[in-house]
Amino acid sequence: MRTKVYLLSLLFCFLMVACEGQKVKQSAPSTATKAVTERPSPAGKPVWEAGKTYANEAVGGAGNNRYAFRLPTSYQAEKKYPVLIFFDSHGRGIDPLEKYQSLGDEFGLILIGSNTSKNGQQFPQSQQIYSQLLRDLKQKFSLAEDRIWLAGFSGGARVAATLAQRDAQIAGVLGCAAGFQPQQNDRFNYVGFVGMEDFNYQEMRHLDQTLDQTAMHHGLNYFDGGHEWPPISNLKTGIEFLILRGMADHQVQRDDSLIEALDGAFQKKVQSLKSSSLAEWQHAFEGMWHSSRDGLVEEGRAEHPTSMPSSLIANLDEEERTEVALRNQYGPQIQTKSVDEWRKIAKELHAKANSKNQRTAWMHKRVLNFLSLNVYFQVSGHLGQNNLPAAENFQQIYALVDPENAEHAYLLANIRGRQGKSEAALNALKTAIELGFDDVSRMQTDPDFAGLHGKPEFDDLISKVNAK
Repeated sequence: MRTKVYLLSLLFCFLMVACEGQKVKQSAPSTATKAVTERPSPAGKPVWEAGKTYANEAVGGAGNNRYAFRLPTSYQAEKKYPVLIFFDSHGRGIDPLEKYQSLGDEFGLILIGSNTSKNGQQFPQSQQIYSQLLRDLKQKFSLAEDRIWLAGFSGGARVAATLAQRDAQIAGVLGCAAGFQPQQNDRFNYVGFVGMEDFNYQEMRHLDQTLDQTAMHHGLNYFDGGHEWPPISNLKTGIEFLILRGMADHQVQRDDSLIEALDGAFQKKVQSLKSSSLAEWQHAFEGMWHSSRDGLVEEGRAEHPTSMPSSLIANLDEEERTEVALRNQYGPQIQTKSVDEWRKIAKELHAKANSKNQRTAWMHKRVLNFLSLNVYFQVSGHLGQNNLPAAENFQQIYALVDPENAEHAYLLANIRGRQGKSEAALNALKTAIELGFDDVSRMQTDPDFAGLHGKPEFDDLISKVNAK
């Protein structure tokens, strides 16, 4: 019973949490030929280029509610286009737009990324951000209001699904790396995505099992990765699902040529999947696809069952029990074991994470990612209390558990900056950049680095990040 209670709490403990260390990139204009559309403006007639990403548009032309957007290259103001609105857990709306811009062009989607919605906000605030944003989009762009789709990552995925539960106009949700609490009256179409190394993997499995007991059209899309936005090809499958569901739900006109094209492309994906390390999960793709494909010849929806499962926990399998036991074993040791002891523990866990047995490897990577998140909280928490010795102790454990994560090096730079050790802070920042850190704004505004401003070495690091 203790194990089940622990896992239940674990599944919800990340409600407003996302992994650190995501990349923030500046948008670059596309070189393709663009269409041009106009927007009304008191100052004249500014133009938006179709096919170009705009990083920081203000709702209503001013204020703090801001978003990134990209119109497809095919955009014409007299036509209606579906819109896909992204909620990134860190409020980095530009990231998914740059990652998935090719899908916007391929499917003729208006892509929007909120720069304001992020982890740590109460839902009423998230709802207000969305309501204001949608109002602004309807005024500025030519939206197909029967095809408003949301996509979210981690805490943003929870926001997206909860918004869809409250707003019947939202037709579909692509939820990445975190789930939601289903309700009996949910009617939106849903595709979940989760990496096999993601600490929220078990939560997403249980969500899928729960949704199997409802009338919601849904699927769970696995990929070989961690707590992150899914690869382009995976998200593409989700968009295809939403397009077919739109036809099946009579929201849009049936297009047999598109159905045939998508069906053929999907069969190729299934064949490719069968030869990959994810072959064991290929049925999830097929089930999701055929639920949408078959819906094109079916009328109506099945009724919801009379009762919903009381929790997302049911019938723990052996692998899951082992994973929970490992989390229970090592989680408390973050605060009780020394750095030297963690050096040995981390070495053993990493060895198992590199096992030739793929399932064993994935499970131990999930445990390591779970530990990484927890030790990150310890470091940042002690930094918040300005307890530098404790922060440094946990930072060393962080580096052992997750050595390829740039965040542990950045946090070390924070510690050294507060200690007034400029050279050590610069060296730690250099390591963070080598590990992939590229948030220039964070470096420039971080008060721990105020003493580094004006130093040629700091300016060189900024230039290196900008050159990425």
